[in-house]
Amino acid sequence: MAPRRLRSMSVNDVDSVDFEEAVQTIRAFLLGDTSSDEYSSDDSENECAIDDSEDGCAIDESENECAINESKNECAIDESENEFAIDDSEDENDVLVEIRRALLQERILSHLAHVRQEQIRYVIPFHWAPMLSPLTESDIDACVALERAAFPGAGQGATSGQIEYRIRKCGNICMGLFNTCAPADAKGWWVPTLPHARLAETGRGDRSKRVMFAHFIATLGEHPVVADNDMMYPQDWHDASVRRPSSLGHKFSGRTLCLHSFAVCPEVQGVGIGKRAIMSYLQLVKESAVADRVALICKRSLVVYFYRIGFKLVSPSRTTIAGNGWYDMVFDLAVMRKLPYRGETVHED
Repeated sequence: MAPRRLRSMSVNDVDSVDFEEAVQTIRAFLLGDTSSDEYSSDDSENECAIDDSEDGCAIDESENECAINESKNECAIDESENEFAIDDSEDENDVLVEIRRALLQERILSHLAHVRQEQIRYVIPFHWAPMLSPLTESDIDACVALERAAFPGAGQGATSGQIEYRIRKCGNICMGLFNTCAPADAKGWWVPTLPHARLAETGRGDRSKRVMFAHFIATLGEHPVVADNDMMYPQDWHDASVRRPSSLGHKFSGRTLCLHSFAVCPEVQGVGIGKRAIMSYLQLVKESAVADRVALICKRSLVVYFYRIGFKLVSPSRTTIAGNGWYDMVFDLAVMRKLPYRGETVHED
């Protein structure tokens, strides 16, 4: 059975919420605005409306001995003296408070979105419409360059051998964040993956290239957290004559996605690109049903970052290959809700 492949997905505005429509709905609902299309009900045009004047079952209260004369009914309620009468003025104040709160939230989020776009324009001088796509063998050199730039410390990043093995063996769960740019729009601009960028389309006049900005390199494992065997790989994996199964590396039937490398070009870090990319990646993994959880190890300085995304801190990692000071973190895909995309574009491979 062929392994499930993750789909490509646009990650622009992945964490945006359309509050304009939400505020209009709140205002119409709380104020009882029946002019809104969502709540309006025109009985004259409604095919289910009841016309009492023509209905044979209509009740003539003036002649019906059972008709109720509310003015003489001893049980009639005098709202002016009833201690349970509702003060509409207080309700109106509550309504205005809720509307003001919603409008304030809308303004804050709109301002933050504007600031975010300005920050992205500052570090990326061309149109930003990134796409998450599966990595292929032709992306290996770009991934190696990105890994070395993002993790310059000795022993922190994956080796070129590990990257090649993981992309060739399980490229269906390894993804890259790409954006197209024309050389004319990127004069004086540089990221470590730019020398390895490939032409976006053959025969395109502006010679636009497909540049990698981030990558996710992973394997499947059989443990609930990342183990030493998951981080290693068989040295003879290139040899097609070797048929014996190995206890190292990728496990085809594993249900834990071991995220070995999540790297973002240092030149574009700090503007939210990485967060939106990993949220989109997690959504794609969940939709593909390729795993039940996503596990990783990280340094103490990144525990809060991944916790805010939704990962749970398990314990200090028992792995020995990477050294000391690493922590196990796990994202449970079973409890993940669909992200609030706006203008989401999903493409099948």
